[in-house]
Amino acid sequence: MKTIYDVRRWTEEFSVNVKLFDKQHQRLVALIVRLENAMSEGKGRQEMAEILLDLGDYVDEHLDRKSTRLNSSHANIS
Repeated sequence: MKTIYDVRRWTEEFSVNVKLFDKQHQRLVALIVRLENAMSEGKGRQEMAEILLDLGDYVDEHLDRKSTRLNSSHANIS
């Protein structure tokens, strides 16, 4: 059975037990809440561009840090 999570609120269930990544994931949750709030206030279209830019920044930073961490983990194994 698939569990459905409410991603609008950070819980420890989402934790990957790496503080840096948990902090980044919390930022993603905040972006989701920000979009939901803008939409409920009828400002979704107005704020969408800024939220998408922030999401793009988030993705770039998150993937860069994840790649760096994976590369350093592989270097330690070799």
